[in-house]
Amino acid sequence: MILFRSAEALVDDPLELYSREPNCCLLTPTATLAEHLRHAIARQGVVVRPDSIVTLSRFVEPWVADLYPASKSTLRWLIREELRREPPAEFRALADSPGLETLLASLLEELSGADCTPELIEGLAPASVQGIYARLSSRLDEQGWYLRSRRLHLAAQRMRNAEPRFRAFAVTGFYSFTPSECDVLETFLGRPVAIRLEESSFSVETEGKLAGLGLLARRQEEDRAQEASSVLVAAPNMALEADEIARRILKEVASGRRYRELGVVLRRERPYAPLLTTTFRRYQIPARFYFQQKLRDHAVTRYLLSILEAAEQGWNYEALRRVLGSRYSGFGASARGDELSNWLLRHAPASGLPEALRRLERFTSWLHDVRTPEQWNEALLSLLDELVLPATEDRVSHEQALEWRNLAAAIRGWEQALEETARLLSCFGSKDRVSLAEFRSCLEVVLAEASLPASDQRRDVVHVIDAYEARQWRLPVIFICGLTERHFPQYHAEHPLLGDQARFELRKTGHTLRTSQERQQEESFLFQTACRAATEKLILSYPEANERGEELLRSLFLNRLLVRSAERAVAVRPRVFWPAPPSPPSGRLCRESLPLIRSARTSLSPTSIEVFLQCPFQFFASRLLRLEGPPPRPEERLDHLLQGEIIHRALAEFERSPIFAEELLTRLLEETFEQHHIPATCDTEQVRLALTANLKRFLQSAPLQGGRTLAVERPFAFKFGAFRLQGKIDHVLEVPQRGIVVIDYKYSSRQKIRDRIRATERGELVQGGLYLWAAQKLLQKRPAGILYCGLKGEISWQGWHIPILGWQDVGETLEASSLGERIQDAVQTAQAVAERILAGEFAPDPADRRKCGLCDFRDVCRVETLAASRTLAANASL
Repeated sequence: MILFRSAEALVDDPLELYSREPNCCLLTPTATLAEHLRHAIARQGVVVRPDSIVTLSRFVEPWVADLYPASKSTLRWLIREELRREPPAEFRALADSPGLETLLASLLEELSGADCTPELIEGLAPASVQGIYARLSSRLDEQGWYLRSRRLHLAAQRMRNAEPRFRAFAVTGFYSFTPSECDVLETFLGRPVAIRLEESSFSVETEGKLAGLGLLARRQEEDRAQEASSVLVAAPNMALEADEIARRILKEVASGRRYRELGVVLRRERPYAPLLTTTFRRYQIPARFYFQQKLRDHAVTRYLLSILEAAEQGWNYEALRRVLGSRYSGFGASARGDELSNWLLRHAPASGLPEALRRLERFTSWLHDVRTPEQWNEALLSLLDELVLPATEDRVSHEQALEWRNLAAAIRGWEQALEETARLLSCFGSKDRVSLAEFRSCLEVVLAEASLPASDQRRDVVHVIDAYEARQWRLPVIFICGLTERHFPQYHAEHPLLGDQARFELRKTGHTLRTSQERQQEESFLFQTACRAATEKLILSYPEANERGEELLRSLFLNRLLVRSAERAVAVRPRVFWPAPPSPPSGRLCRESLPLIRSARTSLSPTSIEVFLQCPFQFFASRLLRLEGPPPRPEERLDHLLQGEIIHRALAEFERSPIFAEELLTRLLEETFEQHHIPATCDTEQVRLALTANLKRFLQSAPLQGGRTLAVERPFAFKFGAFRLQGKIDHVLEVPQRGIVVIDYKYSSRQKIRDRIRATERGELVQGGLYLWAAQKLLQKRPAGILYCGLKGEISWQGWHIPILGWQDVGETLEASSLGERIQDAVQTAQAVAERILAGEFAPDPADRRKCGLCDFRDVCRVETLAASRTLAANASL
């Protein structure tokens, strides 16, 4: 640590000066650090004035309140206007790229912070960058807008002529100062001043700056005797790493620690912050995440922008579904909303406003309006009237209260963003009146840079902070996770627009811009300060593999640290919070519900019987309750099932009245596309060509010898116990002197047909046997065989038939008695299924677990937990 102080500030730490002096101001770089220090000092029994521990920017605000700040969103929008108006040749291909706007805005902020004028970078940076910087500086000066460094310089000038508000100043949490910040610090001379800097690669240079201001300096060695004990934990993946952190937190709390004595340090917010948020909720660990949420990402902002987007797209049904999906639309997470959303998806890609959303019609006129920015500000404020807000009540959970606070902050943020957008367009716009699209383009830039204020003020929580924030935190137990190469440390390349050589040249003129090497050194400094934040225990962890199972290299920083022990993560799971294990489902409906089955289901089809054989619960959900999943998206509608229906219709119509196959299929496809709202794309054209080729291949193939057609698409319905068995037979062929053969067309490959034959032999499928039984009863002719014809790719004939002349290579030949046994087995299996349905047996019991991934109800049945629940119940009964 390096301690800077004036002669009167004879203390070893700035916090000591603040505690000793009754009228002292403590300055920090971030608002969260200021809040943390207020709480830490107050817990020591020192009376704290909230306005006496603030950030440097907030401290100078009273002196520059009349100078409007140019935020990063201002720079981004001005840069966007520059790139679109006259894009330089080297940027023309990326003129619409948000990444280029952000890169240029960050560079201009860095140049301004180092007091680099556009003239200084001439010849060092590309001429286009120097030109953009010069034009933007001129435009800001003309309108009286000021970047942060300029405001600090002007604040310092006014502070020198003003009466000081505080007698002493303590500065902590910084590890370097910009020229404008040094200018503010210079105004503190003549009063007790204590400035603490963290040891870093920039401390020597910063020490020289402050020494030039007349401040004294002293180096203070770290107390290594109090170094925290460290443990290194390796976890198989990130999820188990988060579980291990939660397990150790609960273990520390069980030993008597408070949650507020523990902290987790992240190198950056993603990917660990969302993972830890979910993990801590599962383990019921209270935690506060010191990361600002972007206003653009809040549900309120997304909903309001989705209305504008839907209007600009002419109320496209896909865009309207995004409007309906919001919780603030009044339809989100409701049965009516799901019904309307599915209706829109079923008819997409159509456009228009359904009756339930007719109130949005008033926004249609906005698309053609041209108004002043102030008028658009007032108009877009009316969007807030579309919010369906939840009713607030007392005695709610902390999470609910926090959500309501964020909601109120998001609404205020929307109002402020509209005001800032109107001001930007009024001051820097090239036109007095703009369209909605132009106003919205600027608004989205403002929303992207705006953040919601922190609303979580809990005290006894685990603190989750980033590596920059950790530099002034001191907690008994600190976790540092994600210690893998390229995450911690990160690797920094030279700036693409202002390289290291240019930065070295600027340093010779007294303007310091960090190089890539210095940014890399900063990674080591961040790791060291994060480790020093722990006073008793330091737990370091890293995942051995990523989400794809690829091996990760652990951080090289770990080789420099003396780790006292290395451990493996323990496989854990959250404690069950219900008092006793629930009893496993019996899989049987209650007796009072059984009469409802007769009214709900009066008929069975061979396909529905096969659904029951695959899984009784799937039958219960799809065929008894008639639950439906969401409609397929337009690009997914021409699926394998619909293709099979088209080919069946084509074969049936061709059999009745033979015409040209290609014209027949084209007509059927056009009718299907219109009926199911299928867009014409390259994928649908590919399917059309494949269907045409397969149909031609079948029609050109050799027909079965000796047979004549008796029926095509023949429906049947017979009494079958308490039900009616009904269906439709694709094709019935009669072979003289032998009997009838049922043909079932399948738009499947040879291998799929073979799998079906094997499943039928195992008793898992009954369609073929039931079709042949129905044809025998319908036509009063003896059965001769059941054949499956695969129409996809090569034409394949598989199945069973009695000996028929010329059919030696078609399916499998068997005796008439064996064929009768197959029919009888199918009928008996179907009768057993009917009895089980009447008995209400609908337990999740899939015959083939591989098919569960294709089931629409896999998230409801929870078949994977069935065995575990039965084991728990068996153990409980012992």
